[in-house]
Amino acid sequence: MFHCLLAANIGLAFILQQNAPNDAALTESAEIDARALAIFLLYLLIFVLVFLLATYAIIRASRRFRESLAKQKPEHTDASDVWAMHKVPKELETDDEDTASAGGNGA
Repeated sequence: MFHCLLAANIGLAFILQQNAPNDAALTESAEIDARALAIFLLYLLIFVLVFLLATYAIIRASRRFRESLAKQKPEHTDASDVWAMHKVPKELETDDEDTASAGGNGA
């Protein structure tokens, strides 16, 4: 696409040089017009590229969001009695009945 714009700019400059009279003032104004057109086409190319990239990003994000909404959530695991699964390490086990009868808080 950039090559097409570059070719169009070169072609416009060539046509303006051929059709321009020998007057220096007209040649300068035609050259200024050709430069302005070239700058305009360059900005247009940049704008189109930014628009295409932004459109792609929005479409991709919306598709991912829609998929995340449609995805089924996994079932919750049973965590009603978590402390029943906990075991004290052998080093920390106490065989004293005194600590068990005191409520296990060490007092």
